[in-house]
Amino acid sequence: MSVKIAYLPRRVKDPNDKTGKKKIDCSDGFIYIRYIYKSVPTYFGTGIEVRPDQFNYNKQKLNYLKGLRKDLKRNKDMIEDLQAMQDNDMFLIDAKMTKVKRLISDLKREKIEPTGNAVKRRVQGKVETEQINQKVHELWKEYIKSPIPSGKYKGKRRTESTIKQIWAVYNNMVQYFQIKNIPLKLESFDRQFYDNYTYFMEYDRAKYKDEQDNKLVNMDVATRGNQIAKIKAFLKWVEKNKGYKFDFDLSDLIATRNDKKVVYLSEKELTKLAECDLSDSERLTRVRDLFILHCRIGLRYSDLSRLGTEHINGDTIELKTQKAGTSAFVPLVADAFTVIQKYTKLTDVGHVLELPKISEQKYNDYLKELGGLAEINQLVEEVREIKGNKVYSKIPKHKLLSSHKAVSTFITLSAQRGIPVKTISQITGKSVAVINKHYLGETDKETIVKQMKEGYNEDKNLKVVD
Repeated sequence: MSVKIAYLPRRVKDPNDKTGKKKIDCSDGFIYIRYIYKSVPTYFGTGIEVRPDQFNYNKQKLNYLKGLRKDLKRNKDMIEDLQAMQDNDMFLIDAKMTKVKRLISDLKREKIEPTGNAVKRRVQGKVETEQINQKVHELWKEYIKSPIPSGKYKGKRRTESTIKQIWAVYNNMVQYFQIKNIPLKLESFDRQFYDNYTYFMEYDRAKYKDEQDNKLVNMDVATRGNQIAKIKAFLKWVEKNKGYKFDFDLSDLIATRNDKKVVYLSEKELTKLAECDLSDSERLTRVRDLFILHCRIGLRYSDLSRLGTEHINGDTIELKTQKAGTSAFVPLVADAFTVIQKYTKLTDVGHVLELPKISEQKYNDYLKELGGLAEINQLVEEVREIKGNKVYSKIPKHKLLSSHKAVSTFITLSAQRGIPVKTISQITGKSVAVINKHYLGETDKETIVKQMKEGYNEDKNLKVVD
């Protein structure tokens, strides 16, 4: 059994031959993927046409530069064009070969004899699926372009990053239908699809490879929940806008997710960070300044990194958030004001705020280094899902520090100081539900004791046993 690239010459009708037989035209021909099983060859077309001398069978490579003198200046542009065309055609050939090999592997895994006809049927079946896909594909495109149907951003257009995420979900879904050889049409979305797809994502996906022969991986519970949530939103949109009724209740599609513990820094840990000796590192000093400001204003990093003098209005920050397009109104507290003053410079055009410019990835890396130096070492339990099994581990808090933790810190410490979540929502531009689920950390034990004593108007330190 072998799979190789092959060249077959073109066959044309001979006008002088009354039998109607075709003869070989040696001037050019086509590139095929040749699959030989039990001495029987099967050919899969690539649509690439070349001259006989432009293909090297032993090297399994195209050579469009054959016969050209590379040292001639007048050939330079032609050589570049031919090289680009050659690279593109080789990419298409490799993709076709990878596809044939994957289909052969699928047949073997399903204990079906991988004859040439069996592989050809699989290839034809996939083409048929793509034709049926067209309706679902067009609906998916229309859905993405449509305004957000509900929620806080109802009526608004999706951001570029959200569109990329939704297309990624679509591609994963199509991958599943192709692997299982199921036609992708609206009728295929039923209760059984939900059960089979969630099982596939959790346990079976790692058994397969993609079209580039890269091994796939199983998805954790959060990723699976995200996939189902976006598919469910699409199906609901189809029902509402296209009059199509699925034969099961869409509420049965449950987008399960992990409830992760919210990690934040306490006031003591922030003080520890602020007092850490960084006299030998200007880089970490600037990162610390940025992080303290971040923890006191609660903006996303994309908004913090573009914060300028034009956004400062007296003792408040006012700007339109980049991601959601909502208005953020943040009153400045002393720590934040100190950092802003430090990085406000007097120039020819007046006072200009020049905060440290760091990529978010580097910022997150430096925060972990900074937290380690400041000994922010409280152990935090982390739950990960590996091959469907929950794995528990305890990690020092400084290894979890990131721009996201700065926002969690602002929200949690603000709530602990008695600021209502609704007010925090107005400051940050995030909904109360999102704040409660993803950003508001558990109240620390000292604060719980303090709030209980203040609530019951008690200030005595009671002891059950003296």
